[in-house]
Amino acid sequence: MPYSEQTFILRAQDGAFIYGYVNQSLELQSIRRIVVFSHGLTGSPKQYLFKQGQRYFNAAGFDVVRFFYYTAESGARRLLNCTLQIHSADLNAVCDHYRSRYDELFVVGHSYGGLAILFDPPAATAFSFWDSAFIPYDSLWKPSATYAPALDRYLLHWASDHVVGTAMVEEAKAFTPEKAHALAAAVQVPSQVVIAGADSGQPQRSGLFDALRCRKSQIGIAAADHEFTAGETVFALLDATQDWFVSGRRPE
Repeated sequence: MPYSEQTFILRAQDGAFIYGYVNQSLELQSIRRIVVFSHGLTGSPKQYLFKQGQRYFNAAGFDVVRFFYYTAESGARRLLNCTLQIHSADLNAVCDHYRSRYDELFVVGHSYGGLAILFDPPAATAFSFWDSAFIPYDSLWKPSATYAPALDRYLLHWASDHVVGTAMVEEAKAFTPEKAHALAAAVQVPSQVVIAGADSGQPQRSGLFDALRCRKSQIGIAAADHEFTAGETVFALLDATQDWFVSGRRPE
């Protein structure tokens, strides 16, 4: 299905620039719908699952917004300067910019991008948490990051090392299980929790669903990795997400 693509730049509350793409479906629909993607830590709106998601939802008649929490573009944030609170504020700024143009606005958060939704949920029709982080310090920072005194920074040891600011790690330390559960319990937007098969046994992933008190649904994608690159699992993810947005979120 054909679609158009435009880049956009928004000014955040603190003056930083937010860069992104808006892909408009050329399939006319009676209901104007848009999906906003919130990428994960060290991620990008150019990732495989978001590009596949953009094409999929455009073909289904949704417009799609993909934006950068940090990028090398002029005036944009760098990962070093980010916190979860900043991510959440930027997500809300993007949603606020587009909301009035549509009948329905949906938000998808992958990994740390799901936690950005939870931190300060934007007004939306429904959420989908794609293998979302939930208790960030215990599940992410404690096993994977080390403090570099000479830099006064943390090194996040994944496939390659990433330099992150102390503020992001200290914020995660303060994001206790009690705080995470309280934030999840306060969510009022219908929410879907999708768990990758590789993470199905991790309480840091499944705990989010248990803590939510809104209308909710949980689904596991068997054989999926965290990035949903294994086999055809990304399409199972997208089918489940669209089903939730179109009909699953509605009361029976």
